[in-house]
Formats: sequence, structure tokens, C-alpha cells
Amino acid sequence: AIVAGNLNSEFLLDANTGRLTLNRTLDRETLPRYVLTVTASDRSASPLQTSALIQVLVGDANDNAPS
Repeated sequence: AIVAGNLNSEFLLDANTGRLTLNRTLDRETLPRYVLTVTASDRSASPLQTSALIQVLVGDANDNAPS
């Protein structure tokens, strides 16, 4: 689960595969970097849990035509 840093639900995390995907287009001019806190746990009787930080750097695209 993404427990922090997913400000406007930009990212989705598949609970079964752990695959992180985009939910919307990112814009470097709006926010150039995201730091997500992700927590994983097992489904045992005494569940184990761990957390990790994932840093996403947004590259710049020339999305404005020259004038």
C-alpha cells in the first residue's frame, strides 16, 4: 500500500504484484519529484510488515510549442 506521498492519487500500486503504475500524467513544472512511502505485509497469522521509500524523478518534456 502507498501510505504517504501520493498527494493527488498520481500512482497506483497493485497489491498482488507490487507493480507501481501512473494513474495520471505527471508534469515536471508542477512537481519535479515524488517520494512515496510503500508498506508491504504478508497474510500470515502473525503478519510481518516492512516499509520502503520510493523516489520518482519526473523528466522534462518539451510540452510547450516555441513562440
